[in-house]
Amino acid sequence: MTRKGKKLIPQLNLGKIPSGYISKIKPVSNEELKQFVDCEIKDGPQIVSIPVPPYRHAFMVDVRPDKIMVSDWYGTRNKTRGLIIDKKYENNWEQYSNMLVLLEEKYNRRVEYYPVDNNLYKPAKIHNDINGGGGCSYYIFSWIPTREEYIEYQI
Repeated sequence: MTRKGKKLIPQLNLGKIPSGYISKIKPVSNEELKQFVDCEIKDGPQIVSIPVPPYRHAFMVDVRPDKIMVSDWYGTRNKTRGLIIDKKYENNWEQYSNMLVLLEEKYNRRVEYYPVDNNLYKPAKIHNDINGGGGCSYYIFSWIPTREEYIEYQI
């Protein structure tokens, strides 16, 4: 699909979409997560939104021939938030970490992160604090147009 001669970056949503930033959404099952990764995630850039209760989290996944690039407003910090810490998961981030593992398995490529752009992170954090959420999507929708490798794309 194109708009104004540019390719559109797909926006993929896993699970239910609440009406606000905070809700009683639940993580999806491991089977639903695997099906999402297997059937929905394709080569190239895409904006992904997944449940991390009580929020949703938006970030960009770019499946390339040699690696999987991720842009996330907290960078690599989010990659490890879902790992077991004292036998519990931090704020339901297990789903996020599991998704990255499934991506690496599906494509047999390593996940790498873009550095966080602090000039975009700061207003995203302010947006998040004022609105009680939404900083991650604010960041990613501001970040993509600043990147030369995504100039041919539109969001």
